Order: sequence, then C-alpha cells, then structure tokens
Amino acid sequence: MRGRPNTSPGPLPAALSGNNPRSSNKRRATRSPRRYPRRAGRGVVTGALEGGRAAKRLGSSLEASPLVYIAEQNTFATLVDIDHAEVCITSNAMVTNETPPADAFTLADVPGVAVVVEKAAGTKCARSWKILPTVGDDKEFPDVSPRDAQALREWQALGMVTGA
Repeated sequence: MRGRPNTSPGPLPAALSGNNPRSSNKRRATRSPRRYPRRAGRGVVTGALEGGRAAKRLGSSLEASPLVYIAEQNTFATLVDIDHAEVCITSNAMVTNETPPADAFTLADVPGVAVVVEKAAGTKCARSWKILPTVGDDKEFPDVSPRDAQALREWQALGMVTGA
C-alpha cells in the first residue's frame, strides 16, 4: 500500500520527556524562590515590563525604571546590594521593603514581591542605550553616561578607540 512512511519518532526518551528524575529542568521548576531570590525578583519585574509593553507605555526594557517591593526581610537584605538595573536589563531599578501600592504588579507563585514600573528619566546613552539623567555630564564624551565615558577612556588608553 502506498502512502506516507511512518515518520513518528516514537516515545521520547525519559531525559527529554520530563520523567527523568535527574532532569535539570524538572529540578529548576521546583526550586523555591526563597533559595533563588534574584531569579524570583527578576521574574516579577519581567512580568511587570510585559504589562507596560502591552499597555504601550514602554518599548524596550531599557525604557523602564522598576521599583521592586520585597516583603521578606532576609530576601531584602540579600538583594539590597545588587545592581538590579543590570540583573533586570533596565536603565534603573530600586529595591525597597516598604509596603507596595495596591496596583503593584505581583505573581501568585512569587509571594512577597511586587513591582511598579515607571519610565526611566534622562537621555539615552549612545553606548549602553540606558536612559540616565547623567548622560552628558562628561565633557569629553557628551553622548554617553559617566560609566561608559570611563570605559571609553580605558579603551583609548589601550589604543582601541581614537579621539572623542
């Protein structure tokens, strides 16, 4: 009989089906947000950013300045010294242990974390694309942030960049 050959791949191996007890994806799915607070906080920020994009208030994440509210004191103490703008890929980010407003974005599976996203204030840096109020503070590199101006100076010293 003519027809299509059987192209069914058959059952998936245990490692790919999610039935493997050693599967890292399965372990990752059951991790507690308390053990991995940076990931949990970033997930809530990402959700809040998506809400801002859907409402057409934001384009990219670099247009955002999220304020992350952390209820648990130990988690707050763990996160307070981290540069959340780098972790969340935003222009600015702050963490507080104050009570969040009622309209703050939350996720049911990450209790005790809430986020309010506002547009970042300032000018867009030509190098990092972050929107910062300090862009233009450096006379030698007026179109970048002071951090990026310092990086450009270091590149100049190595002979990798010429002129201002």
